[in-house]
Amino acid sequence: MKILASASDSGSLKEIVCPRGTDTSIQTAPQPISITTYCKETRSTRILQFILYETKYLIATRAGGSICVYDLLDSYKLVHRFLGFGQNSTDLFVSLFVNPLDKLCYSCTLSGQVFVIDPADLDKEAVKLQLPPSNSVECFVCDSIRPDIFAYGGKENDLKVVKLEKDQFQLVFKARNVPDNRLDLREPVWVKKIEFLSEDSDNPDTYKLIIVTGYGQIRYYDSSESRRPSFNFKVLPDALITLKKVKGEPSHIICSDIKTTTAKFDYKTGLMQGKFHGTVGCTQALDIFEPTKLLATGGLDRYVRCFDIASRKCFVKVYVGTHISDVMVLEDNWREQRELKKKKKERSKKTKSESEEGEEDGESDSDADDLWSKLEENLLKARKKRKLR
Repeated sequence: MKILASASDSGSLKEIVCPRGTDTSIQTAPQPISITTYCKETRSTRILQFILYETKYLIATRAGGSICVYDLLDSYKLVHRFLGFGQNSTDLFVSLFVNPLDKLCYSCTLSGQVFVIDPADLDKEAVKLQLPPSNSVECFVCDSIRPDIFAYGGKENDLKVVKLEKDQFQLVFKARNVPDNRLDLREPVWVKKIEFLSEDSDNPDTYKLIIVTGYGQIRYYDSSESRRPSFNFKVLPDALITLKKVKGEPSHIICSDIKTTTAKFDYKTGLMQGKFHGTVGCTQALDIFEPTKLLATGGLDRYVRCFDIASRKCFVKVYVGTHISDVMVLEDNWREQRELKKKKKERSKKTKSESEEGEEDGESDSDADDLWSKLEENLLKARKKRKLR
């Protein structure tokens, strides 16, 4: 396996190469083949998020207002650095993604500034956009089937869906808060993470989204039904800070809170489907590796872990010695390794059976020799007896 983790303390990337079963907390368990540090800077310019652009580049946002592009094929060599993003040093990046349809890279800061770069032409200047005036933005995402549709939200900044037209964001959907509670008090709003749940069969003007909040809630929205959430469940007492959809499991998501819980939930019932155990600190980063259905996590306890999503079993645990702000699985050749082991086992069985057959043949030959020698001895004894008579 090959895993990347961003090290907050040193402002670097750590590349971990290890087999399944690795556990650095147990001396007798398999250990990592290598842990290599790349792109080292300082904590003040630490990596906040990183993504891959095809198989060519790794793109990372850094504290201090820069976006760096690294060459995946040349030991993460710095190819280009975009500077001067954000209003000030505290205006950190909150989102980074490549739109799967237009192949452009979008990033967003707390103040709602959006920057667009074209990884296919790094000499082109970044385009600066601004979200409609609102409170701080803590999440900004794109729709996977409509290239011009985006959603954002934050603290006291409820979910909004916007359409990008001629470098301007036009509001197309604004969520309403849930009704007042039983004490007739307004429910506070704090959007932490957003995911689109759009399908190809949806009406072009229908928006389906799911959010997690800073108050431990999961909310599902369908704009064709209401501006208020169709489902609203308080699933944990603490703030939820990560969110990932589970493909192939239509109503399941994985999220983590600010303490030690990382779990799978059904957002239509609000029921927890199971926990991913082992974490002793806040999990700040999640990544799902779709080809082999595994979950990678990293956070404040300085461990990178990998779990099988179906069984929730942890099969990789690597100590990296630093807080982790983002994590990603690059490779998992588990199936190939399993096939190799199977072939080796079959080969060894074949060799063993052939050697056993050879031993049996040798034993049968020696038995025949013994039989002939006994017959000869008996004949000699019979002849001697006849002579004596």
